[in-house]
Amino acid sequence: MRNPRERHRRETEDRSLPINPVSPTERPFDGHKRTVGLLRQMSDASRRHLLSAVAETDAQLSDELHREVYLFGDLVQLDDRDMQRLTHTVSRADRELFALALRSCSPRLKLRILQSLPSVARDQIRYKMETMGQRRLSHVEEAQRRIVEIAKELADGGDIRLFPSDPDDPFV
Repeated sequence: MRNPRERHRRETEDRSLPINPVSPTERPFDGHKRTVGLLRQMSDASRRHLLSAVAETDAQLSDELHREVYLFGDLVQLDDRDMQRLTHTVSRADRELFALALRSCSPRLKLRILQSLPSVARDQIRYKMETMGQRRLSHVEEAQRRIVEIAKELADGGDIRLFPSDPDDPFV
């Protein structure tokens, strides 16, 4: 006859949990995606405070969160004054940056950006877009990230508001 301990061990092995306790129908928890969602819902001051705290412990994670919280497509939400401030700042520095960034964005955002530019700058950017030829998507995305960085710098300086519906800091 077997040892009672051995028999108990074998019986409990048969009833142990599977290695992957998530069933095929369940989705695994994506903490990174949820964190981005929460950051996007926070007030601007809270978001900046939290992201700077993350940067102190993990700069790479902070950079990833910044890239996902502040998106080029969200610039369509800027009010007219803020959009003009952004387009003036960027077009003065580098019109080709706009031409490259606008190659892969929503028609609505493209229209908002172009309409906020003076006619000469708008015509120059349209001309560059038509004549620059094909570009790598990674270059377009980098141009978009650079414009978002400029927008964040303007927002940090109080010149524009990236998230205009901030309930903790209303317009007066």
